[in-house]
Amino acid sequence: MRAANAPKMHACRQLSKATRKFCREIVLGTGVFGSVYKGVVSSYPPMILAVKNISETSRQGQLYLFIALKISK
Repeated sequence: MRAANAPKMHACRQLSKATRKFCREIVLGTGVFGSVYKGVVSSYPPMILAVKNISETSRQGQLYLFIALKISK
């Protein structure tokens, strides 16, 4: 059984749709590792989330993302 506050997994296709294909108009912030987008998943109730799109050239950003995912499990 999952805890209520446990991270949820979403497919890349869902995240692309939720962020309107990573539209620049909904960027919440940009850093050295990539940009964070506001996303809305069509569920009941609708779920608002922040989606980080890591820069393809940022190997360190990928490492930090994997660490964050490990910590949040």
